[in-house]
Amino acid sequence: MDTLMLDEHLAAGWYLVESDSATRYALRWGQGRLHMVRITGPGTHGRAWWDDQVVPLLGIWSISGDGAEPLPGMVRVGCRHRWLADPEGTFGESDWWWLQRTCTGFRKVGEAEMARLRAGTAGGDA
Repeated sequence: MDTLMLDEHLAAGWYLVESDSATRYALRWGQGRLHMVRITGPGTHGRAWWDDQVVPLLGIWSISGDGAEPLPGMVRVGCRHRWLADPEGTFGESDWWWLQRTCTGFRKVGEAEMARLRAGTAGGDA
């Protein structure tokens, strides 16, 4: 199973987490901090005000679906992921995001590709 470990060994930059959904998730690692953006697309459900915005990522858990405990700090192909972002510092229920579709892959992308991906959304901070 392909796994992206979110730790100090990860190269800085953007990582796009892909699925069969038009909604995409991207992680940005740099200077010991994780950020994420949920890039909305046609058919995105459960829109939130922070969609298409880069926000701090507090945690991510890989959920295999076989009843095993969720694994923190990694993205795994073949799993769903639970994301904890804290755009306002409230730790409210709305701070949990789910990758509703199973992860089909991930890849490192550059700033130019991220800008192109986000250009079709409602916008946000670059």
